[in-house]
Amino acid sequence: MKRNDFFEQERQKMITIFEKYGSIVPTFTIQYDDGTIASFATNFDSVLDKENFNYIMRKFCTDPKIISSVFVTEGWTSKIAEKENKRPSECEDREEVVMMIYSARNDVQEIHLYKPDQNRKLEFVISSDEYKGRFSNPFSDPCLTVSDRKRVTQEFHNDMLDLLCHAYNECQYMGYLLFFLTDSMEPRTFWQLTEKEWCDRTWLKQMIRSRCQELQTLAFVLVFPEDDKIKVIFESREDQKLHIYSIDHSTDTLRLDGTEKYNGEFSGFLKEVEFSIIPALSSPFLN
Repeated sequence: MKRNDFFEQERQKMITIFEKYGSIVPTFTIQYDDGTIASFATNFDSVLDKENFNYIMRKFCTDPKIISSVFVTEGWTSKIAEKENKRPSECEDREEVVMMIYSARNDVQEIHLYKPDQNRKLEFVISSDEYKGRFSNPFSDPCLTVSDRKRVTQEFHNDMLDLLCHAYNECQYMGYLLFFLTDSMEPRTFWQLTEKEWCDRTWLKQMIRSRCQELQTLAFVLVFPEDDKIKVIFESREDQKLHIYSIDHSTDTLRLDGTEKYNGEFSGFLKEVEFSIIPALSSPFLN
């Protein structure tokens, strides 16, 4: 199936489904290099659902046999959203739209917007190649393979241990620190926790757990002083370790006392992710 045939087929399918049912579920369709296609549909109940589906789309597109894709979803548009710093869905002038994004491995992307009229018939509004939002070209965003993920998490682990030792050597102080490694445009993020935040374990564990529910999160490092020791928890999907350092007061440096398998109150947040995507052909909108 050629590019134009694939695009036109999905466009006509989108119009037919919406005009028949008055709605359409978010659907991701991929085209393989042999011309075959596969479609997957889902429902978004939260921003996390959207972020994770975006990740799944990018993950699919790491397969070199996939040459193009189409993503279709309903949404909102607003002329004042950017000015008022709001989501389009929160603006008084919001208008319903159906969005279709065509992407290809050669870095081609097109977004096509349609609006339903009073009879729920779709009218074409505009097309553009400048869309940069969520669900933009899944071929262009980073998404690691399993071997790459293991490599970068190990590099992150080693880098954090070296950084912490160097930081203590320079400052002779260590507070409560939290680092995350992600498969995203901003691969590493950092928090310096206050003592109040550290003591509020319910909040802290919920915050870490929330971040670890994002498929983009690959690992985290939690650093804290305890009993004249500096303890470092490292957790990824493949490994969980606790490093215990003592302070060598003669040199004002950290000395590694030992490393052990970690299974404590901050373990288990990053489990091997199992996700399922509802095949689009099983959706009532696509039967």
